[in-house]
Amino acid sequence: MRNGLYNAFSVLFFVLTLAVITGVVALLAFPAPVDTAVAQLPTFAPDLPSVTPTATGTATFTPTRTLPPTFTPAPPTATPSATATLTSTARATDTPTVTHTPSSTPTPTETPIPFPYRVLDAPEFRANFANSLGCDWQGVGGQVFDLAGQELSAEMAAGLRVHVISDTIDTTVRVGTNSFYGERTGWEVQTSTSLVAELLYVRLELADGTPQSNDAQVTFPADCEGNAAIVVFAVNPGFAP
Repeated sequence: MRNGLYNAFSVLFFVLTLAVITGVVALLAFPAPVDTAVAQLPTFAPDLPSVTPTATGTATFTPTRTLPPTFTPAPPTATPSATATLTSTARATDTPTVTHTPSSTPTPTETPIPFPYRVLDAPEFRANFANSLGCDWQGVGGQVFDLAGQELSAEMAAGLRVHVISDTIDTTVRVGTNSFYGERTGWEVQTSTSLVAELLYVRLELADGTPQSNDAQVTFPADCEGNAAIVVFAVNPGFAP
């Protein structure tokens, strides 16, 4: 009897289930009409209230420095000590010495010539007159005077000679051997056979070569109008043997 009851319930539930399924299929196949006036949805989106966010302060985290357990503070750096600055000390200024200004300037005196004779004047240059060679000759000549401005006597002139020296010549000639330059004391030395700008020195000597005068400097101009140089010696009034 119990089994029959169960069977009856099973058949009932089966029938009900089949009815539900049949109804759902019918609804899906034949849906009910829709009233467009009632069921039309709005075509615009309603305005929603805008929400203004409120700024919320954010807490700032300030980290704190935590030393590690093994931290050892570094020793302080030594501060260099200031170096000494040398200060220049001004030297005492030398006091200028007073320069004595002489009241009068002394007049220089002529240096005395330590010879019994001296060159009377600067050499005089003339055209060759004592021979016929003209410009093919160059030389020097002259005479010797006493304190009175006269030629020496033949006796005094006999022991004198003239020494002529240059880069190309070194010769002597006895005083009184050429009368074209002086009757008793005339002399002459040829130095070149052409016009040459040469320099030479002339002095009066004793026969043994002892100097008796200072040297006369002669510089020829290499000109036919000046190829004969005249050198005159005179007794030195200031000589004190």
